[in-house]
Amino acid sequence: MTKHNIIIIARCNVDKDMELYQLLYSKSYEIHKKANIYIMPDVEPFNNLLVNCKDDFQFSLLVHVGATGETTKYDGQLIIEQLKQLPYYSNLNYELTSRKGKYVEGFGDVVYTLDLLHPTFDPSVLKSNILANVMSEAEAMLRPSDDSAIKTEAPLSTVNLDFVIQTALYEHEFAVYKSKCKLDSAHGVYNSYNALFKEKIQLAHGVDYESNFLVVHQEQMGLVDAAIHSTQVISLHDPTFVIMSGVCGGRKGQVNQYDVIIPTTVYDYATGKFKEGKLESLEYEASVRKELTKFLIAHNDKIVHNMRSLIDEDRKDLLSKDFKIVIDEFACGPWVVKTEGFLNKMAGEELTKYSTEEENKMFLESIPVNKINEKIKGLEMESYSILRAGEVIQKPNHYSLVVKSVMDFTNEYKNDGQFKEIKSSASYISFLCVRAMMPLLLDFKNNIEKWKK
Repeated sequence: MTKHNIIIIARCNVDKDMELYQLLYSKSYEIHKKANIYIMPDVEPFNNLLVNCKDDFQFSLLVHVGATGETTKYDGQLIIEQLKQLPYYSNLNYELTSRKGKYVEGFGDVVYTLDLLHPTFDPSVLKSNILANVMSEAEAMLRPSDDSAIKTEAPLSTVNLDFVIQTALYEHEFAVYKSKCKLDSAHGVYNSYNALFKEKIQLAHGVDYESNFLVVHQEQMGLVDAAIHSTQVISLHDPTFVIMSGVCGGRKGQVNQYDVIIPTTVYDYATGKFKEGKLESLEYEASVRKELTKFLIAHNDKIVHNMRSLIDEDRKDLLSKDFKIVIDEFACGPWVVKTEGFLNKMAGEELTKYSTEEENKMFLESIPVNKINEKIKGLEMESYSILRAGEVIQKPNHYSLVVKSVMDFTNEYKNDGQFKEIKSSASYISFLCVRAMMPLLLDFKNNIEKWKK
């Protein structure tokens, strides 16, 4: 009897995931009598297999989404997005399974559900998921042309864009754009998508943006990926605006939860040297160009009015009457901060109104970061890279911008609420702000010289 080939792409991020690996590698597992099992941690080795295997190699591809235990569905979705970037993806069907073979909501491309771990499972019920000509087509696409030069360029539709929107994470921050936009995978930058808003909405000021734009999510959060992705999109797509959309920590007493902070200057607080147990920051900084800051301050109220036009009816309570857009200074570093008062200390603020004198003294001595700037209103982990990339590349008609909604006050309450909705709500508010300002920024683009005066 010819054995069926089953390829499983399954990440192993937590201990409970090891149970799947241990079972599938066990020689006593009954399925080995019926099928050859190939387990891969991500898409890259799967891609290598396709490029090198024989044309008649037949198999079923399963994606283990980690839908139970401690692993989130993010891993499964990320694998699917990576698969979609393969040149032969359109010739593949993939199937999803959780640890117990249950149907997983939220994945529209599910074609089959099975209980792979059941001892009576028969691999013959799986369809052959590689078409006969997939490898010859793939090899033709990957083979250099006769002139021995491989030409790579971004599609014309994504050159000289008005906007590129960048998020630090897929979950929540990118997810809101996915829910509100039609997306197609783009070339040139990893995790990039051509985007178009699904519906046009009447705004209080200007006309809702109707053209294509690019949305990019980083592979990992933080300064490094932010710098790489923003540099790539500026170099390859030459957009007028690169806007970082997402969430941040806010300075208690200065901003409210869900307020939006648009940084004028961002301080890198973590680059420096330790001296006698204290970090002496080099106080690197990157700034938004002055003409754009001037424009945003003048149009602050209009942006808020547009946000109120755009917000979904069932989420209007997120924009309270006290909601505001704060255009001020910001801090950026390599850590997720879960220490309330951290920002206040960096701003040089007396903390006694939040704690006793003794607690205040202990706190000041425990955090090895001295005062950075008294104007700081928020902090997160990417903004410095976004603005710095624009400064270094120095394209005359390019503008980098950061739009972050306050999720917490640098404390541990980052995913609370009845339905753990705070991060997703802050991501949604940031999205509203970006969309609300897009038509106004087009007016700025057409009248830049006016704002330079």
